[in-house]
Amino acid sequence: MAGKTDPENTSLWLPLWMHLWDTAGIMERLVRQWLPESAKRAMGFEREEALLAHARFLGGIHDIGKATVAFQANILRTLPEARQRLEMLTPLDCPEQNRRESPHARAGEAILLWNDCPGGLASIVGAHHGRPQSCAAVDDQLECWESNYYPKGQEKVWQGFWTELLMTVLQDCGFDDTAELYDLDPQEEVLLTGLLIMADWIASNTEYFPLIPVEELGSMEDYPARVDRAWEKLALPFPWEAQPGIADPQEFAVRFGFAPNAVQRAVLEAADTAAEPGILILEAQMGVGKTEAALAAAEIMASRFGLGGVFFGLPTQATANGIFPRLLGWADTQSEETLPQAIKLAHGMAELNENYLRLQGRGVQLEEDAQEEHQVQVHQWFRGNKQALLANFVIGTVDQLLLAALAQKHVMLRHLGLAGKVVIIDECHAYDTYMNCYLDRALEWLGWYKVPVILLSATLPARRRTELVEAYRQKKAAPDAPWKTSCGYPLLTWTDGAEVKQTAIPPDAPGQTVQLTTLTEPELPALLRRKLAEGGCAGVIVNTVKKAQKIAQLLRESLPDKEVQLFHAQFLMPDRAARENQLMARIGKESTPKERNDLIVVGTQVMEQSLDIDLDVLVTELCPMDLLLQRIGRLHRHHRSRPAPLQQACCAVLDTGEDAFDAGSEAVYGQWMLWRTRNFLPRSIRLPEEISPLVQRVYGWEREIPGGAQGEPRPLMQSDDALERWSALWQLGHFPAEPVRDYLEQWKDRFWLFHPTHPFWQVPQAKIGTEYGAAKLNGEMSESSNKLRLFPLYAGQSKEQLSYPQAARWLLCVNGYDDTSAKPKGKGLPSVGAGWLGKIGFIQAQGDNLYETLMLNLTLLRDGRECWGESKPCWELEAPKSAERTEICCPDNPAQLLTLQSRRLLLHRTGENVDGFCLLGGDFFPLDFLQPVFSFQR
Repeated sequence: MAGKTDPENTSLWLPLWMHLWDTAGIMERLVRQWLPESAKRAMGFEREEALLAHARFLGGIHDIGKATVAFQANILRTLPEARQRLEMLTPLDCPEQNRRESPHARAGEAILLWNDCPGGLASIVGAHHGRPQSCAAVDDQLECWESNYYPKGQEKVWQGFWTELLMTVLQDCGFDDTAELYDLDPQEEVLLTGLLIMADWIASNTEYFPLIPVEELGSMEDYPARVDRAWEKLALPFPWEAQPGIADPQEFAVRFGFAPNAVQRAVLEAADTAAEPGILILEAQMGVGKTEAALAAAEIMASRFGLGGVFFGLPTQATANGIFPRLLGWADTQSEETLPQAIKLAHGMAELNENYLRLQGRGVQLEEDAQEEHQVQVHQWFRGNKQALLANFVIGTVDQLLLAALAQKHVMLRHLGLAGKVVIIDECHAYDTYMNCYLDRALEWLGWYKVPVILLSATLPARRRTELVEAYRQKKAAPDAPWKTSCGYPLLTWTDGAEVKQTAIPPDAPGQTVQLTTLTEPELPALLRRKLAEGGCAGVIVNTVKKAQKIAQLLRESLPDKEVQLFHAQFLMPDRAARENQLMARIGKESTPKERNDLIVVGTQVMEQSLDIDLDVLVTELCPMDLLLQRIGRLHRHHRSRPAPLQQACCAVLDTGEDAFDAGSEAVYGQWMLWRTRNFLPRSIRLPEEISPLVQRVYGWEREIPGGAQGEPRPLMQSDDALERWSALWQLGHFPAEPVRDYLEQWKDRFWLFHPTHPFWQVPQAKIGTEYGAAKLNGEMSESSNKLRLFPLYAGQSKEQLSYPQAARWLLCVNGYDDTSAKPKGKGLPSVGAGWLGKIGFIQAQGDNLYETLMLNLTLLRDGRECWGESKPCWELEAPKSAERTEICCPDNPAQLLTLQSRRLLLHRTGENVDGFCLLGGDFFPLDFLQPVFSFQR
């Protein structure tokens, strides 16, 4: 039977059995010589020999689905000699229109299941072309599409082929029966599928495994020499073998050129003492050396737990390019000349990176006059997009990791690459809701594989910290603990088995104060002219490309003596790469005063993350607090001599100068986070001490909602608290349930419509008042005995009676919104006028749903400026007020105002319905104030 052919040369082929033996041999060598120990453990086998046997079995059986009449009839069309040999055993008749229903991977899974192979291993064979087969498609193969498997009357012949091939492979791997094979968990199946895909691709490459003349059948005598030659030519790098000495401060200093600081020492200790791999989250200020801390921790973890590489993920291509030289230098220290490791720059613009282009083979110099040769290589087999994560050291954009969370073709290769690495993610706060969803799912997979994960951030909200830890632990919610809400900074959080540990790290370096000021767009040129009067460089970071282009044009026209450079993500890739290199040279760590002077760089968010640039003065458009702090991290990043006007770190926040936000910024970040940041923006920031408190205050609004899941209702102490409370509730999208339930439980007797002493919103003494029927209470009719409706909405019994819920709703309406009047019962009293809302003519804001309508008409400030007094709704009174027509002062709290009893009412019921009520005049006050909702309209 044929396994491979050459479309351009019909004199060459490869028998099926040879391709299977080639793949089995590569599987064995991948396990023995390429696969890291951590990945082997993640595959679920207690002994390596068991893994080796199963891997070889999968390689030797993976294309059994080619042993079908549909496949052989098609592939042998161009090989008449081989076709004749097979037709001596069986005809090759197959309906051509049905062949697509049985691709050979699906057929292989069906054949193995028919032979009682464990379902997990059979599904690996079915998925070896990158996509798992659906159960429904596999289950009916040998019944509905049997003509694809064997010609009519030839069932026994083909089944004999399958059995003979299966038993040969089983015995070669040391098994006597399929019952001895393991069944696997889904995550173990994913990794073995990735390994099989990799082996199949290598074995299918004719550069390593050449085809043979069609007249030859191949010989077992060619093995294992044929596989050995291919393996030697392929020359895959061995797994990285990290050395444990980096935990020693002296070794750290040798590796990175400086002694470890307090943050780095804490990270090294956590990595060195954890009993098993886990997730480690480092929150520390910009420029403190988080990258070096992560790389050192990766060395320790790799040495202790048998990892074979590192994946370093960054938010943008620019940040990946910027950090690549640093990681390349580190990788050189991990690789020997005789055993070079493979490095990969993984993003869409990698082939435009000059450093990477010069590193296409071993011993290539980065600079023309440099003498040092790099000990890492860009291995050609890992240059494809799907193989990117299989290299030892991978530096790329974080989407390379996020793709592992998607059900895309060949995703198993990404899992295989990640399972053997330490995964480092920089700027883990910098992703939106959708990216965070995929990141959480990827972390869940990495937790299954026990892959060490190191997450770095300068500005991580506490809530997000909790989500990341729980994602790694397969969404197992941890009980409330201090690590979830800690505002310590710098802060290290890590898991050690089932335990979550955390330590706040006392800084060992002096802090820095950054002065903040706000300005509008017209004021920008004057500010920069003043700041750059004696030289220096400035950065202007805005939120949209359109805004960046507009600002750059404004500055070129206003400051013709300054050089204005524009940097954003929408340049053509070659232009963007050139600008990025120029930017790093002119305002990077090694830049000189001559290169920096009179330079203004206007850019977008590509400047805010991970770039090692050093600005003398910064202007940033208003953005969420964590990103604003990231941008500030580019300001006075390194110690250097600066012009006199720029010696004090200063950041100007570009805003609109009015309540409205910039339309572009609002489209990117939304009103909520911009409002929160503007509200909490200080006049100065002390770094690093105030980073975490600012971030947690802006992002910690959920804990500030009155009666939230973790808190108790709190009174409003100042106007800012009221605005914050209202905004938090609006963002939440619903009223917190727990405080509402607690309140109703506390006052439950006051919400009984016919309570004997405190009927809801009623006054028992009102029974002496004027009597009216139910039609008068019904606001849709408001019909009295001397005022009949010509076309009433109700008639008969429905007009004369109201259900309890109807009566309760109209009770509220009559008290506040009724615009009719009535005569008083007592002599000398003013008449019973309209309800106070009825008098001023009620206006309401209409939302998209009931909650929004309630919120839009809820004001927590009196007249929009002062806090209301303590809430006192009418039902909380010890005894209902009974005096008729009483003038009172304007209520000083919204609860009393909204539950004001403009009437004293008492409902009358017959059976289960309300059929009338008694009415007296209630409280009234001078209407010399604005309706509450007007404060929203001004």
